[in-house]
Amino acid sequence: MKTGRVRFLLSFATAMLALTASGACVAQVQKDREFQECPECPVMVGIPAGTFIMGSPHTENGRFDSEGPQHEVAIKAFALGKYDVTSEQFLTFLRETGYQPQACSSMRVSSREMANFRDCVAKCPDVALVVARNLLTLSS
Repeated sequence: MKTGRVRFLLSFATAMLALTASGACVAQVQKDREFQECPECPVMVGIPAGTFIMGSPHTENGRFDSEGPQHEVAIKAFALGKYDVTSEQFLTFLRETGYQPQACSSMRVSSREMANFRDCVAKCPDVALVVARNLLTLSS
């Protein structure tokens, strides 16, 4: 009985050490991907290219039809701001670039009615363009 308990505790301790070590490794990898192109620029995190499976398995309980079919998605490497873009940063972007987004009067729908991001882009591409520029070009 004691041998089984000791074996369990040793296995548990080994698993905890492995998790702690892998967490530190992941944190270091993320830190290695961070960059800032100028003192006023936002902190960016490089996201490597890769693939993932999008969608839910058809056997998953509570799955909606819109969650499938599962398929592999490949993404190119990109950089993402580590922190949210503030209103001040967005206004600076508008002032410095002279960009004037068009009014989005065609988006008179509640958040519940907005089916997905593609609908938003289709109804108001200028706002989507500003958001994308804000995320990707503030650092340039």
